[in-house]
Amino acid sequence: MKTNTAPDDLPEVCYAVVSETPGKRIGIINRGDLGFYPSDMDIEGDSLTEVHRRVERLNLRLGVTPAQASRMLAGSMFGWDTPAALLTPEEFATKCADRVEGA
Repeated sequence: MKTNTAPDDLPEVCYAVVSETPGKRIGIINRGDLGFYPSDMDIEGDSLTEVHRRVERLNLRLGVTPAQASRMLAGSMFGWDTPAALLTPEEFATKCADRVEGA
């Protein structure tokens, strides 16, 4: 369900690690949607490290960078108008550092 307009520089879809429960750790995020959709890409016997690697490989196949996937996860969890979804990780870190220095 689309609830917000997501930044256009984000992909239409990506994969993310959304849980630590074996068999339910990988979710599919659609740009602009809040939450995620379950996937069947998780193998229960795999370690969490292996699951993270699988998600990275799946996203690479889609042309999704780790930074984009991070922004997609933030947008799906906290809203597409949050700084974590709108800014690149570098821009977000700089903005946070500026706020701490100015406090």
